[in-house]
Amino acid sequence: MNWRGTWLVTQNYFLNDVVISPINGASYILANQTALTGGADPSANAEYVELSPLSTGVVGITAGTAIGISGPSNNPTITNNGVRTVDGDGVTIVVDNTDPNNPVISSNSITIIQPGQGISVDNTNPMIPVIGNTGVRQLVPADASVNISAPTGIVTISANGLLGVTQGVGISLTGTPQNPEIANSGVVSLGIGAGLSSTGGVNPTIANTGVLTVAAADSSIIVSGTAQNVQLRTAAPVITRVFSSAWPSGSNPPVIPGAAQVFAVQVPLPPSNIFRDYLDNGAPDATGIFMIDMSAFVFNFLSNGAPNVVQNVFYVAFFDGVQNVEYVSATILNNYYLTTGTAYPVISALGLIYFNVADARAAGMRELTAIRIYNNTNGAMQIQSGLQLINGTYYPLGLE
Repeated sequence: MNWRGTWLVTQNYFLNDVVISPINGASYILANQTALTGGADPSANAEYVELSPLSTGVVGITAGTAIGISGPSNNPTITNNGVRTVDGDGVTIVVDNTDPNNPVISSNSITIIQPGQGISVDNTNPMIPVIGNTGVRQLVPADASVNISAPTGIVTISANGLLGVTQGVGISLTGTPQNPEIANSGVVSLGIGAGLSSTGGVNPTIANTGVLTVAAADSSIIVSGTAQNVQLRTAAPVITRVFSSAWPSGSNPPVIPGAAQVFAVQVPLPPSNIFRDYLDNGAPDATGIFMIDMSAFVFNFLSNGAPNVVQNVFYVAFFDGVQNVEYVSATILNNYYLTTGTAYPVISALGLIYFNVADARAAGMRELTAIRIYNNTNGAMQIQSGLQLINGTYYPLGLE
């Protein structure tokens, strides 16, 4: 078998060439023709035989409580069938929809009376509570230093010996030194918003009645961060733009054996690009890797003295021009091979390139600025075609 990468309608293919269908992503082998150019996609062409299928992703979604699903199973439409808006009557119930996703609901009506110090409440009939005074009911002077105008009702207290009063924090003082009026200038009452509860009274206890913890329903969701700042992300592979290339689409002379084809790349800025973020700050998963699709890059190997292939390896390396660091994967080799003994010229292409985030950072990389393709064959390597926009897939659990 001869690996040819993604199938192109303009490419000439030969018996036992293996290609990837751009329609369904499965691999096919040319088994029923000696040579073939054009025609239908391999997935619909009887001259090709499927080698291995490829999953197309989500095949079905089950609705949960207050979630609606409509449309075909491979292209479902998900709607919210639960509460969308909350409105009050504007009189007894008031809703602040400044933040529609977090409405604040408050009541203008008294729903319950709680006793405080010196107050009793009989809630035998909750609609008609009976409030009683269990505190001071009358004042009687202890000695001649205090004057009281009356024991009950509207009582006036005066001090015969007190010359002055100094207020502390949260206390206001008015009147004269002989007749000071002391008032509370601190917190008089305490209200709560959505997601909080209060015991009320003069010593209220405030509690959080909103979300306290977040747990993943299954292994497809990863929960990280802190209890106050929860981060949710998927454990499934994520497709992202890895870089844009400046491959030499114009004049590109052949690269001699032992040299490298180098072209600069530019990685999009975060937060939208996880490749730059993970390389700079570390991936959230110790086993996280990227598979970068460079199958569109095709090379023509020309004779450089010997007419046939003797040395047959060429490979891909990543370069950080800021740190002056090169990373070559030792876990899964990004090597490509020509068939030894084949007469030049030989056409070959790249495929999926393995990039281990932890290994690249351990090598000192923090930014990708260039791709290097080393020619370790005995022929001259010349790039024929490529793409400027290169995508890849992030696998949190590595290759399984």
